[in-house]
Amino acid sequence: MSVNFDGSTDYYDDGSWGGPTAAPLSIAGWANTNTTSSGKGVVTVWVDDNNYFQLLMGFGGGILMTTSATSAQSATTAGTMGTNAWHHLAGVTANDSSRFAYLDGVESTENTGTRVPTAPDTIRLGANHTTTPGGIWNGELAHVGVWNRALSADEIAGLAQGWHPRFYSRGLVWLWEGFDVGEGDVYGSSLTENGTPIKSDEHPPVFFPYSRGTRLTSPAAPAGGASEPTPLRFVTRRRRIVWP
Repeated sequence: MSVNFDGSTDYYDDGSWGGPTAAPLSIAGWANTNTTSSGKGVVTVWVDDNNYFQLLMGFGGGILMTTSATSAQSATTAGTMGTNAWHHLAGVTANDSSRFAYLDGVESTENTGTRVPTAPDTIRLGANHTTTPGGIWNGELAHVGVWNRALSADEIAGLAQGWHPRFYSRGLVWLWEGFDVGEGDVYGSSLTENGTPIKSDEHPPVFFPYSRGTRLTSPAAPAGGASEPTPLRFVTRRRRIVWP
């Protein structure tokens, strides 16, 4: 499952953000876009138009991790998203002068511009940082998480291989699964729905840390040093296989 955003009015926000308000901070999740013709927000942690952390898709499909304090500094992936296909997106702000963006586990060049935003108080999903939301996502989002630490390149590679964010639970302070359109489908806050996001049957290939059904041989352990999880459930758009 995932949630479909219409590119016009659909997004979520929570004005009582209780997660990280300064570096280090990491954002990661799965996205499927219908267009790469303009910039689209995935997750923004912000206080106003000039002070924010943001993971977004830029014009042409590159992924950016941006920190702004009056002006912005961004890390940008060399690779670009294609349309109508699932991709894993991530951004890491390790400190005030270090940020990376990732597309399908591939790391960007480090951006080292120093930016220290005023402490954010709001998280927004599926739109950009402006007071009047723009850059609204056009397509599906699922399994989006925020961590209060800098995820390693190996951990992000594991997420991009399909390991659920809960396998990297240290520092995971916010998790939106995309199982439903309701406000309660989030760990770490209570989102307000704007517009009419629609539940979708589209789903990225993700290994879940839940057990149900037939037990089969476990897959390899996730990247990033995590121990081999047991039990698991592997989920794709068309089939479900349960791993011990």
